[in-house]
Amino acid sequence: MVKIRYIFILLLIAGLSATAQTDKTGVLKFNLGLGQSYMNQNAGKPLFLDGYLEYFPENRISIKGSCNQSLAERNEARTFDNYTGILFGAFYHFGSGISDFAVGLQPGVVLMRPGFELFQVELTNSITPSMTASTVYTLHFSKHFNFYLSASYNRVLYRGADHGSIDFSNVMLSGGLAYQIRLFK
Repeated sequence: MVKIRYIFILLLIAGLSATAQTDKTGVLKFNLGLGQSYMNQNAGKPLFLDGYLEYFPENRISIKGSCNQSLAERNEARTFDNYTGILFGAFYHFGSGISDFAVGLQPGVVLMRPGFELFQVELTNSITPSMTASTVYTLHFSKHFNFYLSASYNRVLYRGADHGSIDFSNVMLSGGLAYQIRLFK
């Protein structure tokens, strides 16, 4: 608990001393973070590795490609034996200075296989479409680094079951550290 306080205080001080991001045009960002997911239709709570690459062709518009990979499960019954999602979409950014708030949509595809323990039937890998709506808060605490927090709703239907589709829609809370560089001014 003490370490969390020190990290929070360090981020707060770094955020207050940050340089302002007045124009994001030409900025390329990439990150690696962790995401905790909460399933809508079952008690699953998978933990994900979350990564993205984002480019700003204009100051308030970004194009973002994301990837999610399931790492672990917080319940005894595994929600997924395999889950790899690839998303691509656009975001609109509000705010200026060290704080940035963005909303966006990302359609994508997911390669997934539900866990045997959850459904008591062996299911195969399936490629299924997905749609994600996200809100993201970014704190720019230096010229090249920022910290982000994201809340996303992911709509995913597994289509390989004998009895029809299985709804794996979920809410994911994620956060991490991102690196950014300006490709041009």
